[in-house]
Amino acid sequence: MKKIKFLFSLAIVALLTVSCSNNQEKTLFTTVMKTNKGDIRGVNLNSSPEQVKKIEGEKPDSVADGYLAYFIDVPSKQAHITVEYSFDNTGLYSADIKVKIDGNSAKSLAAIDTLQTKIRKLLTKKYGPPVELSPVTLMWNFTSESGSSASAQLLNNSEVEETGSLEILVQTEVE
Repeated sequence: MKKIKFLFSLAIVALLTVSCSNNQEKTLFTTVMKTNKGDIRGVNLNSSPEQVKKIEGEKPDSVADGYLAYFIDVPSKQAHITVEYSFDNTGLYSADIKVKIDGNSAKSLAAIDTLQTKIRKLLTKKYGPPVELSPVTLMWNFTSESGSSASAQLLNNSEVEETGSLEILVQTEVE
């Protein structure tokens, strides 16, 4: 009977561990993508800096003329996220999101691969099938919420940087 109770307790602990790690992965995806609304992170291309600040909901970590940046740490995943917004006289023309996970262990590379798969699914649902520019780069062409021609690129830099590294670049197309 003690053995059965022990095995039952062990099974419950295992289920809780799996459940918690799935929630952490979901948290990393949610932190990176924020929402599936807008062109990216709830923000639309051609938005003003004030609109972006309102949607981000936090004070930018770096501000310059035509530039806002947010630096986000996710300690539970040893992840660091940089979100950079660039503006011209028509508004937001580029959003660049970089995700780095400390170390080049199999675990950090697997976390980047999982994140990349989730982002790929989201972007494909929003913008249709991607074009493969290289084995590590996918691109989607789309019409932004404001009507501009735009593209989104998903680049897995893990091999080059020898750490878990992913970049999402969304920008208006120069006409």
